[in-house]
Parts: sequence; C-alpha cells; structure tokens
Amino acid sequence: MQTSPLVSIIIPVYNAEPYIDECIRSAQKQDYPNTEIIVIDDASTDESMQHISKYSGLLFLKNEKNLGECKTCSIAYAHAKGTYLCRLTGDDAFVNSNHLSIQVAEMEKNNLDWCYNNISLIGETTTAAVETFTSWVPLPLKYSPRWFWIFDNLFLKFPNICYLILGLRGPMNTNAVMIRASSYHQYLTWYNQYGTYCDHIIYEGLFLHKLKGRAIHSIGAFWRVHPNQNTQSTRGKEVLKKLRLEMYSDNKNFPLWMRIACRFLKRRIQ
Repeated sequence: MQTSPLVSIIIPVYNAEPYIDECIRSAQKQDYPNTEIIVIDDASTDESMQHISKYSGLLFLKNEKNLGECKTCSIAYAHAKGTYLCRLTGDDAFVNSNHLSIQVAEMEKNNLDWCYNNISLIGETTTAAVETFTSWVPLPLKYSPRWFWIFDNLFLKFPNICYLILGLRGPMNTNAVMIRASSYHQYLTWYNQYGTYCDHIIYEGLFLHKLKGRAIHSIGAFWRVHPNQNTQSTRGKEVLKKLRLEMYSDNKNFPLWMRIACRFLKRRIQ
C-alpha cells in the first residue's frame, strides 16, 4: 500500500495566547492522513506555552531569546521532515478539514513546486470573517471582481509578470501556501531583516527561480486581523515599502523590458 507523502505544518508562535488553541486544533483536525505539526515559540512573554503544552503529538521547539518571525521559521523548516511544507502562523487557522488533502492532490497530480488557495477568510474571528477573493489581475483589490480568479493560473505561467505584480499587491495568503520541500531547500531562504514580511522574500524566490505553481479555487485559511498585528503597524508598513523598493532595484539578470518596468514601478512607490 502506497504511503501518503508527509506534510509538515510549521506553526511559529509569539504571544499568541488568545488564538493558539484555535490554530493548533485546525491543524490537528485535518483529514489528511500523514502530517507532522511543528510548533516553535519565539520566547513568548504571555501564556502561549501553557496552551501549547496541552496538546500531544506535536514537535515543540522553543527559542531561548526572541529571534524574530523569519529566523524562527528558518529554524522550524530545518527540522521539518515532510515532502511538503506549509506555514500556519499562531494567530491564524486552517478553515476546512480537507485543506491539506486538496493541496497534496494538486501537488501530486501536476508535479508542482508550490500551490496556494485563492480564497481566504479575513476578520477578527472566524464567525465574523468575510470571504476574500484574490487574483493576479493588476488592479486595486477594491476594483477586482470575484471572477478575476479565473486568470490566476494563466498569470502563473509568466513568473516575471507575477514578480512585478507581487510588489504591488499580495495575492497569496501565507497560511494557504504549500511548498515542495526539495524546492524550498534548493532555492528558497528566509531573511530576518524584513520582519513579518520575510515570507514575501520566499514568494519572490518562487518567481525568480520560475518554480511551477498553481492556484486552487477554494477557501484555504483564516487570516486574523487584530490590534497587535505587525503588518498593521507604522513600522510594518515602512518595512514593506523598503522591501518593495529593493524588489524593483536594477537587476542586470532581468530582461530589458523587466528592468524598464521595475524603474517605472519603483518611481510609483517612492
């Protein structure tokens, strides 16, 4: 009997006491038969550890001092043994119990390097959350009709285009992305200087290395909005602007048309 490939679920935690139970339960409720759940605490100062210790069947790691989200993820990914890797931040959750089953089936069927779900739930709680449809069509999100998702997999055939769009908007919910472990170890890495936006560098790598990806039209994960979110802070927005400016810096490895596009987009951000 053929064994299902192992999926590693990496859960980075920092002061996620109010949310970590829902996060871990959503990972444990997955109907996919072969998972490992790695929870890594980045020296939380609240009661997160007491909540985590209630659960069995987890690989638990703890930083002796606060290292930041990206270094923390890098450590956890190094411990992962799965064929496929996914990251679920400690204040968020998977929505459906068949989430991983759907993703693995897509990865296996199409021999993908990565995949993601293009529908998310966003809000303060899962019960009050709203469905959000993302797409690669380069229009402001408020103008993007729900049916634009039908073009996602067409856009993904042109990674240079997707790279340029990635600097303008974020079509992927980090909690809804699955990456083949061998592709991650060969091509991708975490950079701690970008704070909570370090996953953006991972996505840049997907397109710079032209890794094969696919969008799945189903709900992937719940992205929680709350006052302590780093992405909503002034500092977080400054870091994101810096990251985008660096994305569009002159790169001699880019084709001429792409270098011209980067100059234009960089001027728009400055």
